[in-house]
Amino acid sequence: MRLFWFFMISTLLLAVSCTDSEKALLIEDQIYQDMFVEFAIINHMDEILLKDTTKEELVNNVYDHYGVTEEQFRYTHDYFESDISEQLLRMEKILIRLREERELINEAAQKYEIEQKAAADSLHQRILNR
Repeated sequence: MRLFWFFMISTLLLAVSCTDSEKALLIEDQIYQDMFVEFAIINHMDEILLKDTTKEELVNNVYDHYGVTEEQFRYTHDYFESDISEQLLRMEKILIRLREERELINEAAQKYEIEQKAAADSLHQRILNR
C-alpha cells in the first residue's frame, strides 16, 4: 500500500512539474500576436525591398527583439491552436492589425509617389526655365 501511495504522489508531482515546464515555454498572448504580425509582414515582403538582408535574418531579429526562441513561439502557437475558438478570435485581432499596417504602408507609398512626382515636375520646370 505504501508503494502505491509513493507511486501516486510521484506521478502527480511529475505531472505538475511537466505542466510547469511546459507553461514556462508559453509566451504572453500580446507578444505572440505582435510577433505573428511581424512574421506575416516579413513573409509578404518583396525581395527587392530586402536588398542585402534575408527574410531569415529579419525573422531572427524578431526573435531577438522579443527575447523569444523559435521553440517558444512554435510551442505557444501549437498551444493556442489547441483551443480553436480562442485562436480564431486571436486571428481576427491579428487580421485587423495587418489591415491597419497595410493601410499605413499604402498611405506612405501614395505620399512617396506624390513627393516623387512633385520633385520630377519641379526638375522639369527648372529645365524649361533655362
